[in-house]
Amino acid sequence: MPTEHLQRLRRALDEATIWLVDAELETGRLVASPDLFAVLGLQPPPNGQSTLAVLQQRIHPEDRAQADSVTAALRPEGPSLLTAHRVVRADDGAVRWMRISQALRLDGAGRRHWVAVMWDFTEHRRRDNELVASEERLRLAVAAGGFATWDAVRSNFAGDDNDAVIWSHNYFAMLGYEVEPSGRASRAMWRKRVHPDDMARVLQAWERAENGDGTFSAKYRVRVPDQGERWIEAHGRVLRMPDGGRRSVGLVRDITAQYDAELRLRSLQGRAMRTSRLNAVGAMAASLAHELNQPLGAIANYNAAAMMMLRQHPTDPAATEAWLENVQAALRHASEQTRRAADIVRRLRDSVFASEPNLSTVPVQALVEEACAVARASMPAVFEPATPAARVELVASAAADLGEVFVEHAQLQQVLVNLILNAVEAVRGRPVRRVQVTALRVEDGRAVRFSVADSGPGFEKGSSERLFEAFLTGKPAGMGLGLAICRTIVESHGGRIWIEPEASGGVVHFVLPDPGMEPAAG
Repeated sequence: MPTEHLQRLRRALDEATIWLVDAELETGRLVASPDLFAVLGLQPPPNGQSTLAVLQQRIHPEDRAQADSVTAALRPEGPSLLTAHRVVRADDGAVRWMRISQALRLDGAGRRHWVAVMWDFTEHRRRDNELVASEERLRLAVAAGGFATWDAVRSNFAGDDNDAVIWSHNYFAMLGYEVEPSGRASRAMWRKRVHPDDMARVLQAWERAENGDGTFSAKYRVRVPDQGERWIEAHGRVLRMPDGGRRSVGLVRDITAQYDAELRLRSLQGRAMRTSRLNAVGAMAASLAHELNQPLGAIANYNAAAMMMLRQHPTDPAATEAWLENVQAALRHASEQTRRAADIVRRLRDSVFASEPNLSTVPVQALVEEACAVARASMPAVFEPATPAARVELVASAAADLGEVFVEHAQLQQVLVNLILNAVEAVRGRPVRRVQVTALRVEDGRAVRFSVADSGPGFEKGSSERLFEAFLTGKPAGMGLGLAICRTIVESHGGRIWIEPEASGGVVHFVLPDPGMEPAAG
């Protein structure tokens, strides 16, 4: 190769921070790229010639044995060996990392030459060390928070059960498996632990995450040998890779203790509310007396009138028929007021002496449809009247994929039925008589919002809180406990309820958090 070509090649290698070294072992004479000496903190020798000893002296004392062993393993015309070790600069003592590809070659005279290609990878190693340290800090932080991690190259949960997934070591322990040092697990291992009643819901929710923005969170049960049922919370994300594939990563943690505490808290809240209702009986008594005074006073008056008329039995047969009709009318009115008083007492009893809550998972769609069916059965003359023009239209809108909520079935049905019947009262006599019950997932799927809308006159401005007060009613025969009971039930489930005026009617919303929702990954 012409000299000018060699010079250009040497300059190119120097600019790429790659240096060539050739040392004749018998004489120790060494020829190297001039820039190599500068990196070692040495003055470049004349003509780039030095000795092998000068180079060897720069090897870090702790790495010399390893460097010597690699050199000793070289064989004439044998394969190159790749190694790395530290060097110490001669001028300032700074430590640099060098990677070396070296070989032993014979020249035309049979002399042995140690030839090497060297490059400085100190910055690469520093970045690698920082990355390792960062990953370790993240691992420690995740573990300290009680989380475990997974990393799946294929994100589709409907895929092959044998698809590999990488778990953190504490995830194995969380699901009751022996730790695999490599972290390799399989989808089948995860599926084996998930509670059968939760599997379909989790997979459906995961599919929504894959087809949506890729984010999800979930709570579901697992069955762990010797530990029973545990509750798991998962958060993750589906990543779209540059090659078109997908990958899922995420965090999981065992929330059994937290979940049990929430259940106990709800139970205590329910008891506290029932106790509060009992303590409020005294205050209710005055209002109840006011409610009952009217029917009881009317009963007394009608009975007194009947008694008086009985003592004044007419002797004239012509007047007997009218007299008898008046006595019967007084007794009939007294009977009606008796039923009214009984209804008042029954409604108070139902509101005060509520039974112990029986929480269970209930499909959202079934909850809505059952409430509508109960409302229709309660008021058949409204929903299926003899005159079609007087019919109230009741529409239920709740998709089958809304999953379930963890509630007391009867109580939540009572809330929906109360709101539906209130809406029916609001649309009576209106040109358009329509009541619509809807259910939607909100808060990124972590809650379910129920809404009952009507085509009535709507709500007055500023009446939102006042309408939920006990004994406040606009109905002639009402006690004003309907919305107050609804709020008590909703809040005992950790939710909230509110009203909104609409352009053509009103709507009542309530939101329930769903601890058993959202998908997870294995």
